[in-house]
Amino acid sequence: MDLNIQKDYDRGILVIKRLRDAYNHREGIYSKVFPYRVLPEEMVSGSNEHLLFLTFVSGIAYHRKEELLWNSARMTYSDPKTKYLFNPEKVLEVLPSDLEQDLLKYKLFVTPSEIKKWNVGKLKNIDRSSVRENDLYIWVKMAKVLKKYDSDIKKLFEAFDNDALKLLKAFSETPYTNCFPEYSKERKVIIWLTRLKTISDLTVSNFENLPVPIGSHIVRATFMTGAISGKITSFQVDFEELLAEYWKTVYEERNTEFDETLVEFIPYLWFLSKFGCAPGKVGNDCRNKAGCPVKDLCTTGKVEILDNYITIDN
Repeated sequence: MDLNIQKDYDRGILVIKRLRDAYNHREGIYSKVFPYRVLPEEMVSGSNEHLLFLTFVSGIAYHRKEELLWNSARMTYSDPKTKYLFNPEKVLEVLPSDLEQDLLKYKLFVTPSEIKKWNVGKLKNIDRSSVRENDLYIWVKMAKVLKKYDSDIKKLFEAFDNDALKLLKAFSETPYTNCFPEYSKERKVIIWLTRLKTISDLTVSNFENLPVPIGSHIVRATFMTGAISGKITSFQVDFEELLAEYWKTVYEERNTEFDETLVEFIPYLWFLSKFGCAPGKVGNDCRNKAGCPVKDLCTTGKVEILDNYITIDN
C-alpha cells in the first residue's frame, strides 16, 4: 500500500536552525528555558551535586508536566529537611515510609488521584494514573546504583568507559534497568544522558550513535512545521521509525552546520511543541504564532495524538 507521506529535508534543516538560534538568543517562545535547566538556589551548574539532582528526577520524569515536576524538585532540594533525598547514601538510611512522605511533601511524588486527564491543544492524553509505576522503588534503586560508584556521576560514566551506548544498554537492559520506568525506558535513558552531557564537562563517546528519542512532542512539532506531511495514522506507519529516519537524514546531510549531535538538537522540537504549538480549530492560526520562530512554516490540518494513536492530515 502506497502511503501519502512527503518528506522535506531542506525544511527540516531550516526548522532546526531557526529553533536553535531562537533558543540561543532567548527569542519569542524561546525566552523560557528547558524546565530541567533551572537550578535550585546555590547549586553550581555542572557540579556532581547538580548531576545527581538531574539523575534522580530524570528517573521519574514521565507522565508528568515538566514545569511542575522540576519546580517540585527544586523546592524539595531547597528545604534542609528534604535535601537529603538527592544524596544516595542518606536516601538508603531512611525508612521507605518516611522517604515516601518526604518525596510527597512538595509533590515531587504525586499520588495516582492527583494525575488528572489533561489536554494540550490537539495533543491529547488519556488518564495516566493507572500507568504510573512505583516511583519509590525507582528512586531507591537509583540510590543503590549511585552509591555503588561513591555517589559520583563521573565514576559511574568511567565504569562504562564514558561510552554512551554502553551506558544506554546498562540502564535500559541490564544490570540497572530498574532505575528507570518501563514506559519508554530507552527514550528516558537517552534524555537523561543528553541532559548530563549538555550541562557538564563529561566526556562521552558514541553520543552521535544514540537512537533518536521520538515522543509525542517530537511527532507534533515535526508535522506542525511541515517537515513531514501527509495523511496517515498509527495503523499505517511506525511514527517512531519514520521520524527517527527523517531526522537522522537531516542531521547527516548537514551535520557540519550543527554544533550539537542529533540527540542534542531534538529537544528544540520538544520545546516548540511544549511551549509553542497551540492550535485552535482546524484552519485557525496558532495562539502563540507571534512569538514563534517558524510561524511561516506552520501548517494547518489535523495533528492528533491520543495516547499511542496518532492521526495526521496536514
